[in-house]
Amino acid sequence: MSNKYEDLIKNARMNADCGEHMSPAEVTTLLNVVETTFAALAGEVYDLKHPGTYLPSKRETPALDAFLAEVRAHDLNAFIRHHSAELDAHIKNGGEQFDEKSVRIRDIIVSARLFREQIRKEAAQ
Repeated sequence: MSNKYEDLIKNARMNADCGEHMSPAEVTTLLNVVETTFAALAGEVYDLKHPGTYLPSKRETPALDAFLAEVRAHDLNAFIRHHSAELDAHIKNGGEQFDEKSVRIRDIIVSARLFREQIRKEAAQ
């Protein structure tokens, strides 16, 4: 799954938040990406259910792996947003930029970002 798909979703959400509508070309592009992704996933699932002469344990599922990597990355984004909001609230309520709690939260955020990029990198290979 490419970052293009994620960018299209992000743009659609921003447009929806702003009360704007997507152009027909943007909708068509988004639908084509989704259709292609789901077609690849459906083909892999069919092959897993009807393995033929190959052992199911030897099957590779690149589209499924990429899809799941994006799901994991999306979940990590939610985790990062949660801890970023926690850090902002701590500082807003009188916490120092570099006190123990701020440093701990920043460490969690940085680790989650690195892990998210590692997941995406492994999925791209």
